[in-house]
Amino acid sequence: MKTLLQYVALLAFGLVPLAAEAQQSVTLRDLNTYSTPIEFGNGDEIGSQPLIDVDVTFTAVVASNPRSSGLSSYNSDDNSIDRAHVFIIDTTALGSGREGMGMQIVETDVEFVEGLVRGGIYTFRGTLSPYFSTAQFDLTEQPVEVGTVTDGTYDEYASLLEPLVVSMDDININNGDGTYRVNGEKYGDLNGLYVKVEDATVIIENVGNRPNWAVDGLSRLWIYDTSLRYRNDRTDSYKTGYNYRRSEANGGKGEFVPPASGSVINLSGFLVLNNDDPGSDNASDYSTFSINPFEDGTYWSPDGQRFDDGQDVGGVPFEWPNDIELVASPPSISNVALSPVKDIYATSDAITVTLDAVSSESTIDSVVITYSVGGTSTSAVMSNSSGDTYTFEFPSVTDVTVVSYYAQAYSSDGLTARYPVTGSESFLVSDSGLSSVQTIQETADGKSGASPLAGLTLPMDIKGTVVRVLETGKYIFHDEDIANGTAAEWLGVVIEDDVTLEEGQVITITSAKVNEDENFGESQTYLSDVAFSVVETVGESAIEEAIPSVYTEDMLASLGDAGREMEAYEGLYVRLEDAYFLEENSFGEFTVANMKAGETEVPASGVKFDDNYGFPNDVNQHIREGAVFTSIMGHVTSTFNEVKIQPKSLDDVKGESWSFPVLEFALLTPPNDVEVEVTSDINISWDTTVDYDGDSLSYNWVLYGTDYSVLTSIASADGESTLPFADADALLASLGLEVGQSVEALWNVTVTDSEGTFPVASGYDYGTSSYDTLYQNITLTRGVATSTESNGDLPASFALEQNYPNPFNPTTTVAFDVPQAANVRIEVYNILGQSVSTLLNETRAAGSYTLEFDASNLATGTYILRMESLDFVQTRRMMLIK
Repeated sequence: MKTLLQYVALLAFGLVPLAAEAQQSVTLRDLNTYSTPIEFGNGDEIGSQPLIDVDVTFTAVVASNPRSSGLSSYNSDDNSIDRAHVFIIDTTALGSGREGMGMQIVETDVEFVEGLVRGGIYTFRGTLSPYFSTAQFDLTEQPVEVGTVTDGTYDEYASLLEPLVVSMDDININNGDGTYRVNGEKYGDLNGLYVKVEDATVIIENVGNRPNWAVDGLSRLWIYDTSLRYRNDRTDSYKTGYNYRRSEANGGKGEFVPPASGSVINLSGFLVLNNDDPGSDNASDYSTFSINPFEDGTYWSPDGQRFDDGQDVGGVPFEWPNDIELVASPPSISNVALSPVKDIYATSDAITVTLDAVSSESTIDSVVITYSVGGTSTSAVMSNSSGDTYTFEFPSVTDVTVVSYYAQAYSSDGLTARYPVTGSESFLVSDSGLSSVQTIQETADGKSGASPLAGLTLPMDIKGTVVRVLETGKYIFHDEDIANGTAAEWLGVVIEDDVTLEEGQVITITSAKVNEDENFGESQTYLSDVAFSVVETVGESAIEEAIPSVYTEDMLASLGDAGREMEAYEGLYVRLEDAYFLEENSFGEFTVANMKAGETEVPASGVKFDDNYGFPNDVNQHIREGAVFTSIMGHVTSTFNEVKIQPKSLDDVKGESWSFPVLEFALLTPPNDVEVEVTSDINISWDTTVDYDGDSLSYNWVLYGTDYSVLTSIASADGESTLPFADADALLASLGLEVGQSVEALWNVTVTDSEGTFPVASGYDYGTSSYDTLYQNITLTRGVATSTESNGDLPASFALEQNYPNPFNPTTTVAFDVPQAANVRIEVYNILGQSVSTLLNETRAAGSYTLEFDASNLATGTYILRMESLDFVQTRRMMLIK
């Protein structure tokens, strides 16, 4: 058996000649080689790789545990995920070096990779299929196992599981101005590779469900959380058998917390270029590599057992990698407290902060506090009042002032601790209480960050208008100063609470808790536990006055000369007037921009509109090139360091003919691939569609030859049409057909709005932003018209009546006529043309009949009722609504 395995391995490694096959044998280095050097790391460059979409095969070692992959969302209803991420290294790296030999597999057929094991050797077949700037491999079949690095045959390949030590500036280049860019010369060498950076200093942007943190050295490298072990939004809840984090109550380690800011670590992980920029420090137009640590020394087996690196398992130490190695710890700061303890301080209060600072590895040289008042920052050395305790008294400030502060402890070994880890702590000084949303929202430096009052429940006296009910329990509140003509910056906030509010209500908030929540890497302020009184309810015009008109230029990362980030607009509901459509983006998003007075050119960059709430997620696919919106409104938020505006519904978009119709609608009857003997009228039906800009629509049923030439068409105002027998017979005659002869044809429907005519589509191509036209196949046989002469009380002709009731749930009655003894077949089809039920298939004497159809086992939707007898075929459309 070992001899056979060895022979299979020789075949896989290319050491035995193989017969010619359709796929091309390559190494991963071939897939990481570009004819033009990478510079920016954008989708155009990554998409230029010459082997994209070529069917290739290679042999590689699985370098990551597939069941630690956790980037896909989890569907708890059916215990499923939609993709898995696996990193591999080419086996030929053992002799020719590791550079260029790494790759990420992103697989939607999850079963292809779930059975793979870290250290397993497999032959892989598939295609290189980049996703924007990320190079990734897509499998076309189940990988074939060759062996493992621990089976005694391939032990020498175990070294490929160790990370390659690289310098941080080989990965990303420090531009010296606070920005970074990918080292394009090294891109092909490092993409997808398992590497280690040594003696790197930890920087923490924020912690929570998805911690944002980086390491610094000769350059900067942000951590990306592809692995379940390095994120907290999957704790105790992910697909069965996966290596997700468990809470301490469930036998796990609890939440992942990055090493303390200022720690020195050795960090291992897989490099991916994915355009992630959590620190907003990518150079303009450039991407940077992120690093994906995968393991933390703990492995949960598919059957739910926990194993830790070094654990004794049957007398043998268990071995599992830990991608974070702590080299040196910074000092620690604890027991931070203000005195006196108050919700809101008076201007007459003497306010003191005390803290403890300790270094376990050296001594504390000094502790420095930095405080900000009105955007001005001041640093001062804290007094060492006793032992490890340090004290500082804040200077007096004026009424209605937020004071923000943070402290840093410096140790004799050159390491630094910071409290809090990111951002600042704050307190409010006000003799008159809290009377403006601006005091809640405005950060000390005017830049992106948490509310200075986050975590506090405070008395308030803030009057304003509920301008939007986004969904139950989520509201947009605008300070009354907006309607009074004050600039809108800092004056909007989200209310998320179990209270009932209505659009147009003017309320006075008397107390609330200020919260800060992470939303895809961005901090968002909202109010909860809100106590309020309703002053009045105003009409639509007053609501409109309370919604400010803004310019996209002001909403981008820098707000003109003010030097402030988009934080000033967070929580507002804004209006962009005369907004130009710039481009379609992924994930339901699209970009628009508007011009300020005096400008003559539309800005090249704008802000993204994002689907959420009741706004359709495919609007971006249906906007006309060059469209201009009279106005477009939405809730200002941000995700992944980009400003996003989220409309509540299509009512927030105004303009004429800015969209074309939704083109993916169903063609119902005749079913696809049907044969029709033309002995009577041909009834055609399809689902109607919509145009998001509200344009009225008309339709045309079109019959084509197999060369796509138009044979005939019929206009329709709705989803039904009829080709009369006489017209159909004349058409077939014009094609030279005698009775009994057939012709193959195609048919579809076109839809027309105020700007153009478009064919029904079978799907959307995201790569080209275009639609694929849908056609149905039909075979027409020339027949003889069915007689309609009456014969006493017997039916004069075959007929299938419309079912009643329609719509129905779950039963309905089907009536039909048979003018002579004949076999009658009545079937029900779904909109894909698949038979789901046969109601009748037997000989019936002449007469009128009814049947009962029970659809209890079918899903809500449209179904086609079809009757066939002798030369007669007729269909009806039924709607099942449960």
